[in-house]
Amino acid sequence: AHNDPYHQSTTSYASGVLNADKTNYIALAPGWAHENGVQLGDVAVVKYKGRSAYAVYGDKYVGNSAHGEGSVRLARALGIPSSSVSGGVSSGVTI
Repeated sequence: AHNDPYHQSTTSYASGVLNADKTNYIALAPGWAHENGVQLGDVAVVKYKGRSAYAVYGDKYVGNSAHGEGSVRLARALGIPSSSVSGGVSSGVTI
């Protein structure tokens, strides 16, 4: 959990055992995913500032947008600050 107060130990896909440090995955709002025919386990290409990486749709995101989060491993692959507490970017990522 790396001192992340929001850490959750399970995911919605793969019997809940995707490891954010070892697997590229994204979290999407379930309603948006359903409306667009996206199912848990589908694979996406994620792009950021000239870099790209494959990621599995591995978790359901409950929040204010359709595309919510990426795993720590995905952030590292894209050159995004990967701290589970203070990392991430607010824009510029394309899925």
